[in-house]
Amino acid sequence: MFANMNAMHLSANKSYEVQRTNNFEIVIADLGDDARTIALAVTGFPAPTQGNSPISLSYQNANVKVAGQRDLSDFSLTVKDLITADVEGIINNWHRSVYDPVTGEIGWAADYKKSATLYEYSPDGSYVRTWKLVGVWPSNVDYGNFSYDSGGAREITITLSVDQAYRE
Repeated sequence: MFANMNAMHLSANKSYEVQRTNNFEIVIADLGDDARTIALAVTGFPAPTQGNSPISLSYQNANVKVAGQRDLSDFSLTVKDLITADVEGIINNWHRSVYDPVTGEIGWAADYKKSATLYEYSPDGSYVRTWKLVGVWPSNVDYGNFSYDSGGAREITITLSVDQAYRE
């Protein structure tokens, strides 16, 4: 069955194109006009990591395992700090809706939890697949470093807590 297939088959057949890591876009809903700014500033975002913790059931001399609670890892969203679009300000405002350091108040989950969509594209830019992320909120923000030793772009890393992630 596979006798005529080789590595050339992968590159010469549209059925076997690899998904590239740089053909994606993450869009966070309910950030208003700021959603597009964040999407354009993204430099990295991981695909969901999820699993189920096993539950061991014992009876006499035997053990079996069944699926327990779902485990969904937090995500690290990395963005470039665009001065003119004030990415730092957008992220700071969203994070302040979770916890305001001036007043010490925790915000309402209905106000700070957002939905997001991870779009994956083919090499020609056509749509391929999507992941839906529900209950997304910034649980930690690392505003990056300043350094006189380099002239590189400053990056901000946001740890996003997520309630649900599923592929559509």
